[in-house]
Amino acid sequence: MTFACAVHSRPDSRVDLRIEVHDPSGLTPRRLRDLQASHDPLPEDALPGFSEGNGSRGAGAWTWTPNGGRLLTVYLPDGDPERDSAADAAEFVRQLKPVFLLRSLCGSR
Repeated sequence: MTFACAVHSRPDSRVDLRIEVHDPSGLTPRRLRDLQASHDPLPEDALPGFSEGNGSRGAGAWTWTPNGGRLLTVYLPDGDPERDSAADAAEFVRQLKPVFLLRSLCGSR
């Protein structure tokens, strides 16, 4: 099951931010590790996970539960050339991981 939220700056605009929680993740722990190895790692307090992309191409970041069972992704489709979009996406998952992934492991949704 996937839970998603798309944020628009105006009702008629394209998506500015997309947040998804996949439960189950749909990927094996090995596949997640392989993906992480080929991308930029997240800050240590958000691991496991990675970010990718930058600039006007947009960016995304992925993080998951220790067993790989749940996955949180954040996409910033239109990057701002004045910002590091991959770092922005990484910061979003770092802050959202405790809310969307870890808290639910403790039984409180």
